[in-house]
Amino acid sequence: MIPTEEQRKEFEEVVRPLIEWLNVPENAHPHCHVVVDSTHAELSEGICCFSTEDYLKD
Repeated sequence: MIPTEEQRKEFEEVVRPLIEWLNVPENAHPHCHVVVDSTHAELSEGICCFSTEDYLKD
């Protein structure tokens, strides 16, 4: 999918309130994130993370 300019603007309009909500200290903290799909939204917290690209094939 390649969003149109109108879709990009609409997307920004609908996600800004969520980003604002996440930035209220009583709601979340910097290690929280939200995953949204067509049937639910999940607020999660990253407890521990390790990332590597060592095993990716070119």
